[in-house]
Amino acid sequence: MILLYGGNKDTYVAIAKQFLKDRTIRHVNDSMLNYTIGQLIDPNSDLEFFASPTQMYDEMFIYFTEDEREQIIPLFHHFEQQGLAHPVAAIETPNNLKMTLKEELEDLLAEEQYFKKRNRLVEFLENVNSKRLEQDGQYREFVMLVFSLLQQEQLPEKVVDEMIQIMDDLNSNEQA
Repeated sequence: MILLYGGNKDTYVAIAKQFLKDRTIRHVNDSMLNYTIGQLIDPNSDLEFFASPTQMYDEMFIYFTEDEREQIIPLFHHFEQQGLAHPVAAIETPNNLKMTLKEELEDLLAEEQYFKKRNRLVEFLENVNSKRLEQDGQYREFVMLVFSLLQQEQLPEKVVDEMIQIMDDLNSNEQA
């Protein structure tokens, strides 16, 4: 079974529904945010599942039960072939079965934001100005610090935010 929260991206919903047409899809909406994932995927649930506008979250969310987990990568590739980023997705775990839909969405969206920030630092390293690296000691030290910090698997978000601020300051100083 697959849970589909439409967000405000009709194109995404249409693409997902087309790709998953032979699968059991339950449409969840804002009125179901306080139900646990376990309740929402329960085949004996007496909840009414129907597609309706969702307003709480802009992102489309797809939840795959254990039986459907093999669909996630092909679906992501399908979105990429359409020139779109893939939707926010999760796979059934014992932990998220106890979470409400709202908790799961907030958790995933926060994680996505964290990785977007972290990727800004990765992009900074991929685009290091070699001339500036030779001539600017402060810039060189920052590059080395970012490289060192990104070696850590669990870099606190506060540190990522501080590194981005320093990076932005260094970039604005270069342009001044």
